[in-house]
Amino acid sequence: MNRESKKKISRKKRKELKHFRRERVLGIVLTIPHLFFAFWGGMFAFQHFTFLFQTTHVATTECPLIAAGLLENPVKYADIVTSTTHKTLRGPRGGVIMMGKDFPNPKGIKTPKGEIKMMSACLDSSVFPGTQGGPLEHVIAAKAVAFGEALTPEYKEYQTQVKKNAAVLADELMKRGFKIISGGTDNHSMLVDLRPKYPDLTGKVAEKALVAADITCNKNMVPFDTRSAFQTSGIRLGTPAITTRGAKEDLMVKIAEFIEEVLNDPENPSVIASVRSRVNTIMADYPLFAY
Repeated sequence: MNRESKKKISRKKRKELKHFRRERVLGIVLTIPHLFFAFWGGMFAFQHFTFLFQTTHVATTECPLIAAGLLENPVKYADIVTSTTHKTLRGPRGGVIMMGKDFPNPKGIKTPKGEIKMMSACLDSSVFPGTQGGPLEHVIAAKAVAFGEALTPEYKEYQTQVKKNAAVLADELMKRGFKIISGGTDNHSMLVDLRPKYPDLTGKVAEKALVAADITCNKNMVPFDTRSAFQTSGIRLGTPAITTRGAKEDLMVKIAEFIEEVLNDPENPSVIASVRSRVNTIMADYPLFAY
């Protein structure tokens, strides 16, 4: 490659980068999203931002609660909404990208005829053939089944119970001195800051102890965390899986009790074994798929 070619490539790259800097796409993840959709949607429109709302990690996924009509629908305010189809939607591993009203893509990408592509066309071509290989018909069919299930009254009943269980679990943990980020939850999950109750306990150690006691959770960073993402100062808990097994509010009280018992002495094998035994005894009465 000669010097002149390098100069041409360099100029081209600089032009692309300059264009990219002008293109403003803002993604947002919120702890209690439905309180802010209208506000952020209006602000982004005023600033000429493209509003991408990613529901997957609003403490796991909001999509099922939105589908059941229990949380605000972000499609009314966001230009693009994405989510997984597994996790709390209980579908196959995969994802979904949704749009409300179509609009010309803000990057100015054109068709071979020189026309500005619509955003929907850009999304479609980015997925296939851009990143996805051959379509998996069994996964597409499984997504359709999951979406169909989400339209049923039984599904709304299930998601309502998920919310109830999460609220009770968060409340019981707070009664025991745990700090819940945002002071509680109005969705299916909660982020627990361990520092006020256990200043020296890391999320990594807490996760290991609870998982050993057959209580599933994962370590998670918390606001203003002084520990790394490999250690963390918090854990994340959710209620969809336990609700699928038929658990109601009364069991959430027991779960909070078990969590505290384990974390009071997280490196004591006898405590962990005792809790694990009681967990398995209780859960023997709850089939894997009650809902």
